Amino acid sequence: MKSSLLLSLTLAFLLLGAGCQPEKPEDETAGPLTPVLRSDEYTPIPAGFDYPLPQEQILGWVNAYDLDSIRNHAWNLWAGVNQLTASGEKVWETWHPIYQVMPPSPEPDTNGLPNLDPNNKTIPQYETKHPCKPGYGRFLNVPLILTANIFYNDKLINWIREKGLHRDAVLDSMLKAGMKEVPHAPHGAMIIKHVYWPVSKYKEEFSVLPMWDGPAGKDSNAYNGFETWDRAVALTMYKDVPDTVSGEYLWHVANREDFNYRYEKMSTVHMDRFYTFPLNQANLALLSESDKCIISNCFNQAFNRDMEEGDALVSLGMHILSKEIPDWAMQTAWWHDKPDAPYNQKYSANKPTNLPPGPWQNYVMSTAYFMSIPNAPGGEPHIAFSPYIECVIPEANRINSNCQNCHIRAAHPTAGKPFYIAHITGQEYEAPNIHGAFYDCGREGFISTDDPIFKGLIRTDFNWSIPDRSVEAKQADSIRDFVSALPR
Repeated sequence: MKSSLLLSLTLAFLLLGAGCQPEKPEDETAGPLTPVLRSDEYTPIPAGFDYPLPQEQILGWVNAYDLDSIRNHAWNLWAGVNQLTASGEKVWETWHPIYQVMPPSPEPDTNGLPNLDPNNKTIPQYETKHPCKPGYGRFLNVPLILTANIFYNDKLINWIREKGLHRDAVLDSMLKAGMKEVPHAPHGAMIIKHVYWPVSKYKEEFSVLPMWDGPAGKDSNAYNGFETWDRAVALTMYKDVPDTVSGEYLWHVANREDFNYRYEKMSTVHMDRFYTFPLNQANLALLSESDKCIISNCFNQAFNRDMEEGDALVSLGMHILSKEIPDWAMQTAWWHDKPDAPYNQKYSANKPTNLPPGPWQNYVMSTAYFMSIPNAPGGEPHIAFSPYIECVIPEANRINSNCQNCHIRAAHPTAGKPFYIAHITGQEYEAPNIHGAFYDCGREGFISTDDPIFKGLIRTDFNWSIPDRSVEAKQADSIRDFVSALPR
């Protein structure tokens, strides 16, 4: 799971402890960039959801390995960000999309997942039906059947902009000055990453959704994406449908027959068991042309057709990364048709008991507030990931991964944007840095902030979007011109 882990040294230590102040880059413009959304549209997490808690309180749980307290807090955060605002949106939907501070991702390459070997039949080779142009919108161009978006709260977006961390020149200047890490995000900064799955408006079109029933029998060195899972359910908008149906998906995967693209006797599941984003006229008006293109590609993978008004997206899972401790408090939730099954009992643990029936009851959660037990070199790995996010990364040990273990690696400069695959050769690497999703994030156990992997880099406080998507100052300034004209 790509989540957030944060560090909490003071700004004074970061700037002065490095021994010198960074030079002001020649192309740096004066004054911070300000958020685009009006203040009356932004809604913080309301009171009553333990956010943010004092760092000392959470670190006390970490030091005592108090999983009950950690999980209680994680469920409270998830409940808090999903509260409805006066306008009927969820709290996190009023926050700042990543495009308000970072430019859109480049076009995906034709094989879908970045830099994959098209001759490797053990990895699905997605083919994009519509070559969506890079653009500003709510959804990320993830060339899979699922799509995603990322939202920042006020504290996080203002930290990035005020420190100039979205600009290559600023990061280069800090690195040149000898700084080992950027100024840390303020207490209470938060990132939301949300993933969605398509559902058809047509009664005869069932959406195939594979189910993760645990790692038993799976090879940790193999690709374990959802395309390989043995069981699936069939999503529908209708209740007068058979209890079990057959169906298939992965229509635009070049090596489709190497994967589980067809399932027999799937249990049908009504989409009211999910949080949903209906693709009705009102919501479509909020989407950019880039959004609509991205979503249509998802529907082509699921149903071999474009998205239409009346279809829907369901909330498959969510990462919540909160800067409440130095390494960030990280939690990830995902949907499951059997949340109380034996494998899921530890992931359903501590779920609030006073929740009304409905979608809440169908999500499970994993937490990463520490990397290993004990949280020090030689500790036993603490495993925490979302199967729908981490397992689709073609890298060994994804089912042994930990969010903090991955996000601690976030650093500038990256060898390629947004992704690059490199291989470890002893203590030397084929590239100066690569995106954490492709850099052995399944490596077991604890990683020190003094690890040799950070040689020649400046760490970016567990935030991969900074090194992956930082840009020249001129490009960064132009973002405001684009987003000011977009619908909310």
